[in-house]
Amino acid sequence: MARELINGVPHVFGATAVNSGLPAKTEVAVEQCMVVDFSYDNLPMATAANFADAGNQVIPRGSFIVAARIEAVTAFAGGTSYDIGLVQADDGSTAIDADGLFAAAALLLATINTSGKWLLGAGALVGAVSSTTKAGLIKVTATGTFTAGRAKLYVTYIPSSVFS
Repeated sequence: MARELINGVPHVFGATAVNSGLPAKTEVAVEQCMVVDFSYDNLPMATAANFADAGNQVIPRGSFIVAARIEAVTAFAGGTSYDIGLVQADDGSTAIDADGLFAAAALLLATINTSGKWLLGAGALVGAVSSTTKAGLIKVTATGTFTAGRAKLYVTYIPSSVFS
């Protein structure tokens, strides 16, 4: 092992001994982000009829959901609110938590009726493990009849496989 200062920055070349008492910088990115682009007339509806679609991304069981964010790309109009949560991927209909990412109170029409508006999810699954037994699919449920709007949903999570 060789240590050298290059332009005032310390560099280590070769194998180094691990000192478990000191913090270490990890260069591995562990967070993953699922992006779901949807419109008022094309909601992510994970059901028994379409859950096997190869295009459906799942949040693996045991994943820790770091954050949920939504951007109103085009202003929504008409309806009352949306719930956004997870359903079990194996059947596409059994709820893990129907409003675990965004509850209706957070996604009222008044909060998403402006293009470019961002909202941070505060449902029960944000900052928690998604499900210890089942992988999850995103499901968006509307209350009322929406006539316009498009959004992008970003769900950041750490798969449990990172820790095993």
